Amino acid sequence: LGALVTVAHNGAEALAVLTETRADVIVTDLSMPEMGGIELVVRLREYHGEDTHPTPVIAVTGFPDHYGPTVAEDTAFRAFLVKPVTPMRLATEVRRMFDYMNLPEDKPYPVSRWRRNEGRVESPGA
Repeated sequence: LGALVTVAHNGAEALAVLTETRADVIVTDLSMPEMGGIELVVRLREYHGEDTHPTPVIAVTGFPDHYGPTVAEDTAFRAFLVKPVTPMRLATEVRRMFDYMNLPEDKPYPVSRWRRNEGRVESPGA
């Protein structure tokens, strides 16, 4: 992909990094020490305000049954991936996020809708 990647080891560390600089795409685990991915996204949205095109976020979890479809809608995750996630699957989702960033300013981001597919919860286009 040719991406510059910044790694944070927990949600609090990610929040500290992301309040200093904006990312093009965020990939976060929903279950992390100190602060989970849901709280991270909520706090980032509060910090950056209501952008027309907020930074797209890809949620990753090993516990899909613990999180329901309202989590994606309430926090505006653009994709929801279930572990294990292959590098190719992650790359596909990151590329899709870049496509969203090229939408006209007056068109809001589409919010992922979840579906069940062979026991995995994924976003459309999966």
